[in-house]
Amino acid sequence: MFPGSTLGKATATRYYPLPDGGQGEELVIKKDLFRKQFATDVPVRTAQVMAAGQRPITLAALQEPAEAAAWKKIPSWYPLLTEICHRQRLMLVVDDIQHVDRDSLDVLDLVMRRVTARGVPVVPAARGRTPPHGVPTDLPTAHLGPLPPQAAAELLDAQPHPPTGQSRIGLLRQAEGNPLAVIELCRAAGAGGAGVLPGSGRPQSERLQELYASQLRHLPETTRRLVLYAAAAEYEDVATVMAAAGVGTDLGAWAPAEQAGPITLVDGRVAFQHPLVRAGSHHGAPAHLRQRAHRDLAAVLADDPARRAWHMAAVCLGQDESVAAALEETAELAEQRGGFFAAGQALQRSAECSPEAEDRARRYAKALRAADNAGGPLRVGELYEMVSGPTEDREVLGMVAQGAGMALSLLGHQRQGLQVLMSALEPEPPKDPATVLTLTSMLHAVAFQSGVPEARRPLVALADLTGTCAGDTTCTERKTTSAVDVARAGTLAGADPTKAAELLRQQMSRWPTAHGSSAQAGDTLLMLAMGGLAWYADESEHCVELLPAHLRRAHRVRLRGHHQGLAGRAGLGADGLRTVGGAEEQLHEAAALAAVYKLRHIEIDVAALRAILAALRSRPVDAPADPAWSAVAMAENQATHVRLLRGCTTRSGCAGSGVLGRPVLS
Repeated sequence: MFPGSTLGKATATRYYPLPDGGQGEELVIKKDLFRKQFATDVPVRTAQVMAAGQRPITLAALQEPAEAAAWKKIPSWYPLLTEICHRQRLMLVVDDIQHVDRDSLDVLDLVMRRVTARGVPVVPAARGRTPPHGVPTDLPTAHLGPLPPQAAAELLDAQPHPPTGQSRIGLLRQAEGNPLAVIELCRAAGAGGAGVLPGSGRPQSERLQELYASQLRHLPETTRRLVLYAAAAEYEDVATVMAAAGVGTDLGAWAPAEQAGPITLVDGRVAFQHPLVRAGSHHGAPAHLRQRAHRDLAAVLADDPARRAWHMAAVCLGQDESVAAALEETAELAEQRGGFFAAGQALQRSAECSPEAEDRARRYAKALRAADNAGGPLRVGELYEMVSGPTEDREVLGMVAQGAGMALSLLGHQRQGLQVLMSALEPEPPKDPATVLTLTSMLHAVAFQSGVPEARRPLVALADLTGTCAGDTTCTERKTTSAVDVARAGTLAGADPTKAAELLRQQMSRWPTAHGSSAQAGDTLLMLAMGGLAWYADESEHCVELLPAHLRRAHRVRLRGHHQGLAGRAGLGADGLRTVGGAEEQLHEAAALAAVYKLRHIEIDVAALRAILAALRSRPVDAPADPAWSAVAMAENQATHVRLLRGCTTRSGCAGSGVLGRPVLS
């Protein structure tokens, strides 16, 4: 009994008979002291009941010497495990086994032998590609890679408060498919705001900081400085990081961090062992050190204006036109290379740094268009609110409506998308014919998905307004005459599908199918638009020839927004694609994009198209589940409604049943 304990004075000894005629001793808690000793936080009456119902303990249990450690023969967890196994199947996972010491491994070995004998599988989990020291090398191994985009998005959506818009896409990109990073970054975003990414300049949760920053505290000061600069640099090589940190060229300065495990030097670059290590090492440093790191990195990147602009933006606390202009130039370079996501980020930061309201609105509008090309409809909605209020410039509003209208359509809000697009076209359309053509093309997409007559009605008149609009335009992807002509032809085919065959013949003779590995945005959009026109003309062979190859080409140049809009249409050509095996790839890509960007009606489209494709190939498949019929407003997403109906009827027909399986919605 420990010194100062009151338990001895609160107990009383009682005697009870033993089977051999002897007498045993037992201990009980005195009833008048029971509440004070054990139950001061419960009502008096409850404590009295507890005292009356207490069970005594035999004194022999406290005095009997132990001959051997009982846990070695009858561990306390074993009866519990046995009881659970009787009720349900069980698997035991031992995580981070690389951190387990030698003695604990011996205990674990005992546990593994006992539970596997009961039919319970044991899965030791460790980081790295080889078994840690002390673990049997003959164990079967399975190497787990990062989660695919769709699974990562589903994990994010399963969290209590998942972020939306740009924060959602940025979080998924930083997590790199790591499940723990998805969960922890989501928790940090909820607790400390959206700025959980390096360079955001905003605080993050203490939990995230402490989770991995503790690994860095014991490192030498020079090494900590290098790790901070590497986290701030993100894309720079080792030589640039060391030059900015001012620590010379001796790679030995990195050794303590490599030995501790947070980072590794690979091919002249710094690789962080976990996405959270980068975030923790960056945000765990004081603000003035982070600012100094970005300033020093900008100083050594004088020959790389694009990267220098990013670091200067991280240093900038208010508004600075020189920084804003540099970021706008960076965005233009990124767009030329197909990097629309990076361009959108640069343009948004450029707008934030712009002192003049007119420049700010213009740059936000360009950021919105880039976000639309990058396939981020939720982010587009955020940017639309920032632009539509402060400006009345019809050209800027036209540019903004392009992205906002398509984003609303992708999110299933066709009537809202129609209102936004028409507000930019009426009463006076923008002066840039390419902007008018883009708005008209998006109106055509809304008309196709919605089935609403008022969306289809103005298409021909608007297409006639565009004329020849290639060349001097703000739309990078509309700067080639071929892309303009085919986009205009596709819009006219959407307005009157009976003319699609003639329009396709004209375009195929004027712009023969290109060959080669060119990945320019206009060339890629030419082929995508041509494939859509072929679909309207019911030319499946042309769809099969054009769409799959050029959707992959669009993926290489990261035209994700257009990829979303056309991936579903490629699936609509399932009748033809089933013969070449390309449909599954396109449907898989569309499903992943829909999950990442939360495009519910495209998820439903994919489920319906998979049912159609499987039925046409005489494969068993379930019809789309009941929730699909009510997940979006079918009255303004009639194309999705038709796909669902066709999926159910095709499945029933191939199964030899005349039953639809779901009533037709009016």
